Amino acid sequence: EADTNLLLHAKDAVDCDATNIHIFSPDTDVLILAIRHYPALCLSANFVTGVGEHRRTIKVGDIYSALGPSIAAALPGLHSLSGCDNTGCFAGKAKVSFWNIFCQANNSMISALCALGTSSGLSDENCAALEAFICRVYITQTSISKVSQLRWWMFMKKQVESGKLPPTSAALKQAILRAHYQAIVWYNDTIAHPNIPSSERYGWTLEEHGWTPIMTTQLPAPESVLQLVKCGCKTKCQSQRCSCPQAGLPCTDICCCSDEENPCENVLKDTDNTEDDENMDEEA
Repeated sequence: EADTNLLLHAKDAVDCDATNIHIFSPDTDVLILAIRHYPALCLSANFVTGVGEHRRTIKVGDIYSALGPSIAAALPGLHSLSGCDNTGCFAGKAKVSFWNIFCQANNSMISALCALGTSSGLSDENCAALEAFICRVYITQTSISKVSQLRWWMFMKKQVESGKLPPTSAALKQAILRAHYQAIVWYNDTIAHPNIPSSERYGWTLEEHGWTPIMTTQLPAPESVLQLVKCGCKTKCQSQRCSCPQAGLPCTDICCCSDEENPCENVLKDTDNTEDDENMDEEA
């Protein structure tokens, strides 16, 4: 692809004793790859982007020095996981959300991002660290490290709509696979004829119209939960406008009307206890 060819030729120019390089591209991918490769480029390596009056030159060395080697090495993994041309993005989570968590990431998360694209990129430890990283993207200070647990917590405690929940563990696995594959392509950007594996084992499937991403391999929730009805009422749910009475169902703990101080009246009656109480009254 063009992005990697730019870095290939830049590296070749340095090998041929070039001392001043300008890489022209409007693409963020190229800038990130240039930052990672800065130690292998010349001291005067520049990234030029924009057109006309908006054209600007960025000194790659200044960014590399500010970030440091480990952070610079993790940038391609962060970019591929948070969303680029071939990997897609997480709904409602822009680059700035990922960057803010990246700036606070622990060593295991940084190491996992650095490992994307390498042979050790999908170890159990790295996948667990990436899953914990995604959890923090959704809830900044959370101690929950499993997306399945975080989905349930956000659903129960925050009444978050399904479209704003983190991906399921099965969907996240496919997203990590695609990010890993894109990082593999980038990791071989200075090799003239790289041996890139098929994307079929990395979150993609080949269909009649071309390669299609595998979004998930499981349902987002058990069938019983997918059919679950919950209301958003803040009253006692006596009106037929409430979705629960309409469906002939009692309200549950996940309904908005769940309040200990002002309990809802549309609740499941404990018939067994009621019968026991009546029997006790008769015996008395």
